Amino acid sequence: MFIMALTPFALLAQKAVATPPLVTGENVAVTNTNSGKVRGYIHNGIYTYKGIPYAQAKRFQAPEKPKAWDAFAARSSTDR
Repeated sequence: MFIMALTPFALLAQKAVATPPLVTGENVAVTNTNSGKVRGYIHNGIYTYKGIPYAQAKRFQAPEKPKAWDAFAARSSTDR
């Protein structure tokens, strides 16, 4: 019974804590690699890059460096 009485207050306390924004944009978290540019996002001060090809290989063959690309390789922040 005591736990049930505290639950609404615990929920209110969780809502009061502000979460840092997710920073995205055309020129945010962009960097160069040997194969081309990649774009990521920043959350909690951490730069995150997803979907970057780091190697390619045929089945049961040794991996090779990926082919260079012209467009951005990373997925957008909404694809997390």
